[in-house]
Amino acid sequence: MGRKEKPLSFTPNANELGRRIRERRKQLGLSEIQLAVRAGFGNSGRSYISKLEHGQIQNPEKENLYKIATALEVSPEYLLYGPGEPERSPTNNGMGYWEQGLRWQEY
Repeated sequence: MGRKEKPLSFTPNANELGRRIRERRKQLGLSEIQLAVRAGFGNSGRSYISKLEHGQIQNPEKENLYKIATALEVSPEYLLYGPGEPERSPTNNGMGYWEQGLRWQEY
């Protein structure tokens, strides 16, 4: 948040993304503010988390999504694509193609 970041190179289903964020946050017993702080957004990031959870942000910045995934202890792919367990894989730490940049448009 704050500086210009790279947008996703595709538009995920905002409602499904938001649902997965909300469900995982609740599984961990976190409030929106606690998730915002844990993700590095500070208290002011609560409104950003709320907008994501309610599907009001159609194309989140990849860096923000990565921070949220890390704070929720899941892979970014899980937040974006869903199916399966939200836990990180022990072999690739849950990052898969994310860190290789294969799913993101680079500028």
